[in-house]
Parts: sequence; structure tokens; C-alpha cells
Amino acid sequence: MRIIAGSLKGRKLKQPKDRSIRPTADRVKEALFNILAFDIQGKRVLDLFAGTGNLGLEALSRGASHSVFVDSSREALNLVRENVKMLGLEDKTDILFSDAFKSIERFEKNQDRFDIIFVDPPYKKGLYEKITNRLALSGIMDDKGIVAVEHPSDLAFGEYPSGMKLYRQRRYGNTTITILKRTDNDENSSLPGQF
Repeated sequence: MRIIAGSLKGRKLKQPKDRSIRPTADRVKEALFNILAFDIQGKRVLDLFAGTGNLGLEALSRGASHSVFVDSSREALNLVRENVKMLGLEDKTDILFSDAFKSIERFEKNQDRFDIIFVDPPYKKGLYEKITNRLALSGIMDDKGIVAVEHPSDLAFGEYPSGMKLYRQRRYGNTTITILKRTDNDENSSLPGQF
């Protein structure tokens, strides 16, 4: 597991010993950031279900201004802290021990806003649609905000959240990346297209 591109290209990240922490595979991460290539510079990033911090750290390497990492696993956040320190990114990060839903409430209360939100929940818990719907209803997304969701390929979105539309969707074996963008109307809340 490594930083693929940007100012920290090639730097290795500490990997989890706990198998319940599932970092995004390098090939999936590379494809995701190829799609987001022009949407990262100077942006504020939220890495929900952060795990090792893999996605938020890649975003910082590629020019994001700040990343906030959220996870409810202390082991995961210890890994994030170690990786942040190893890369010298303490001044560009915040690390929050919290349930994803509670963290959204906290961000709403503090009027925090994000340009890019990564959602990579545990596959077996079916959280990806619930958390995406909650994000769509929250006030924490920038007007042109992007949500990038990693989910099992055999579990497609039933409907996209109201106020969001499909921007890109790519399948990589058992993993699918669905990228949603904010929209000012609800007409794009529809069934997903083909891969």
C-alpha cells in the first residue's frame, strides 16, 4: 500500500494487522483518482470509515488542502495517526474517533463543509446507501460536492439520493466505485446505469 501520485508519490503506508480493516486496493484507488484528477486541488476532503487513511492521504499528496479522517475503530485511527505523522501531514489533517452518522451531526453543528467525501464502509453491513442518503440530506457538502462510494459490485444502488446524480461508475471485479455529484434538482434521482 503506497501513495500513487503527487508530492508524496511512492511513499509506503503502514498496513493493518486487523483483517477487518480493508484498505482500498491500489488499482481501485488509482482508477478513482484518475476520475477525480481535476477535482482535488485545494479541496477539503472527508474520509469516512477511514481505515488506514489511504484515500484522504492520497488526496493530500495530489493537492487537497485538508483531510478529515473519521473511524469508529481505535486501531484504524492509530494507523491513520502513524501514517499522517510518517508523511509529515499533521498540519493538514484532523482525526476523529466517531461513528460516521454522529460525525455528520457534529459537522452540521459546526457548519463544516467538504468538497470531496470518500465513503468506504464495511461491506457486510450495508451502510453505503444509508450513509450516502444521510450525506445528501446534510448541510456538510459543498454546492458542487462529490461523494465517492466504494461498495460490492453485487450490491448496486437502488436509487440515488435525492439531490444527487451519477457522475461516474466503474467496476473492478468484486468492487465498484460510484461517484455522485450534487445537483440542484431531484430529477436525476434514478436507477443506476450500466457499468
